Amino acid sequence: MTGHSLGGYLAQIAAVEDYQKYPDFYNHVLRKVTTFSAPKVITSRTVWNAKNGFWDVGLESRKLAVSGKIKHYVVDNDNVVTPLIHNNRDIVTFTGNSRFKHRSRGYFESPMNDIPNFNIGKQATLDKHGYRDPKLDKVRFFKKQALPRSSSQPSAEPMENIALG
Repeated sequence: MTGHSLGGYLAQIAAVEDYQKYPDFYNHVLRKVTTFSAPKVITSRTVWNAKNGFWDVGLESRKLAVSGKIKHYVVDNDNVVTPLIHNNRDIVTFTGNSRFKHRSRGYFESPMNDIPNFNIGKQATLDKHGYRDPKLDKVRFFKKQALPRSSSQPSAEPMENIALG
């Protein structure tokens, strides 16, 4: 599961809720959650947070991040998700400054090529054209042709079976 900004925040909450309902969730369904420039789920214990369960969700989200189940990436010069609201420094991977600041396009700049485990598969770089499987050149799409029908068989289209007049 992946999310940027608000999507990353929601991915954290969904991961915690799924983990609480289904403890084997990460072993059988989902391997990892990755967020990009996402605010953290609140972990400060206030009356409102405790009453609404955000404190527990925030602590569980942190535990999942410490265990490696959630991975957070943050742009150093993000002007929306600032250090005051992004996840704690010990569970965040900082990616350096980006000319795009908060925009998700910043994660496709050349400095990202140097971050371990960020590129997977046959993609060697993020700032240029990626790997293209040669089999894709052989894929052809054809427009669906209507098959002639026998006049004795009813049509699959319900309105065509109505006799007018």
